[in-house]
Amino acid sequence: MNRGFQPLNDQPATGFGNAQQNTMQQPAMGFGAQTTNGAAAPTGFGAKPQAPSFNTLAATQPQATKPASTKSKYDNEFMKFVNEQIKQLEASIQQSQSTKTYVVKCRNSCEQELEIARNLVQSTCTSQLEQNQIELNKLKLRMKYYAKQEYKDLKGLEMKVARLAGGKFEVRVE
Repeated sequence: MNRGFQPLNDQPATGFGNAQQNTMQQPAMGFGAQTTNGAAAPTGFGAKPQAPSFNTLAATQPQATKPASTKSKYDNEFMKFVNEQIKQLEASIQQSQSTKTYVVKCRNSCEQELEIARNLVQSTCTSQLEQNQIELNKLKLRMKYYAKQEYKDLKGLEMKVARLAGGKFEVRVE
């Protein structure tokens, strides 16, 4: 057993020939003492090498390189896909806006053309109607003239017949 100073369980023993009771750490035996973080190996007679601590292992062993995270690869591809979809939607919106503008222009143009055509038809019909009215009036005048001429001719014929017949003779026109 220990004579004299009894170290705490988490502190290494110091001095010549002292052993620590704690089983969690290897005791330092002989001259010198172990450092508190366990990184330095003990020195002296009969010193047992200690297992290196986690910090020592991390510093001495090369880190295994992990392949590039597949999550970030998929995230990048997904973002590319999303950006392409956004660009296609924006192009579609622009195209539909330009189509809408084109349709509005066409509609306005068609309305203008329709108005021009309506006015042309109306003026043509009006002028044709006026022309037809003039022609009809001329025809009526001619018919009146011819009717008068026929009437005169019939009257003249009636008189001739009456003279030839030696009396009065009536001609009826129906």
